[in-house]
Amino acid sequence: MHKPLTVSRFAVEGADESDQWLNPVDGDVAALSAAHILDYSQSACQETWNGILLRADLHLLFDRHLLRIFPGNPPVAVLDNAIQESEAYKLFHLHPLQPPNPFDERTNEELRRRWEAANQAFRHFDPPSG
Repeated sequence: MHKPLTVSRFAVEGADESDQWLNPVDGDVAALSAAHILDYSQSACQETWNGILLRADLHLLFDRHLLRIFPGNPPVAVLDNAIQESEAYKLFHLHPLQPPNPFDERTNEELRRRWEAANQAFRHFDPPSG
């Protein structure tokens, strides 16, 4: 039996009910979902460092590599060109995320590996500047 996933809470640490990472643009309450950095079907990893709590729609974009998280402290969300100008998602592009406290270097390293693998397998995303 697998132990439950405890997420590192990148997207919600210090957030309030007006935070767009938690609530859709129209103000409705959003469903939150634990996203795995390492694909669970390949790794079966349920460790804390392998989880990020996201809105369910952002989780889907993350799984499809349309929303990527550039590693760092703070990590930064980067969107695919196809959705950067979407009213529903444009505010997330190049948005820094609140990292967990204390900062988890293992999470950051796996985000780096995911970023590099996605750039090789899918469309290349430039890292955020600055």
